[in-house]
Amino acid sequence: MNSFIKYSFNYIIFIGISSIILLVGCNKTDSIPEQPTSTVMIINALATATSTNAHFYLDTQRISNTSLAYGANTNYLIVGPKYTSATIKNATSNATIVSSPIQFQDKLSYSIYLHGTAATPLVLITKDSLITPSSGKSRVRLVNLGQGIGTNVDLLIKNDYQTPAVAKMAVPNCAFGTTSSFVEIDSCTNYSFQVMSTGTNNLKISATKVTILPNLNYTILVRGITGGTPALALQSPINNSVY
Repeated sequence: MNSFIKYSFNYIIFIGISSIILLVGCNKTDSIPEQPTSTVMIINALATATSTNAHFYLDTQRISNTSLAYGANTNYLIVGPKYTSATIKNATSNATIVSSPIQFQDKLSYSIYLHGTAATPLVLITKDSLITPSSGKSRVRLVNLGQGIGTNVDLLIKNDYQTPAVAKMAVPNCAFGTTSSFVEIDSCTNYSFQVMSTGTNNLKISATKVTILPNLNYTILVRGITGGTPALALQSPINNSVY
């Protein structure tokens, strides 16, 4: 073979291989690492004679798009887990109502409750286990933020479609300012809920015709002031789905 042709042929092969390598290198894309996230729900249960609308901040970033009135809550909001403090401010005056240190973990869900009174505002932060219930079942937890309730409480539930309708213990011995764990119950569109002083028939607050749909997690919230304003209430179940 003519040496010029030989070297030209080798050069063409080299150029071809180099082009392939270059194309492969150009087509290679580096995957973007997944950013760590948490989810958080915000609830305003601050018991004041007039509703105190509030804005919620993580560090200096406001995470509530609109102010939350008493009894209102957000859906679960996606946030980064690196924040170190939660601050709640009066939506009108921008004065700080209360703040609390926080420590979120990646891929976990939390709730932040503003509660207490105007004189003594408090924050409750819970880590929320939002696993899917067994098929056809639901999960509920009790959060006891009732001012002046004076005792730990039990949550009893009664399916009013049943004959006879018998109240059954769902959550025992829930102290003020705490949350129970989630417990699994049957779904029902006609439940009665009763909150009793623990171990007694002393009814504190109740709700009827409560709908609990299957395959969801719910928070049952006791809020308000015993014998005061706003009155003690059992808030309609908050659907703890992540949005």
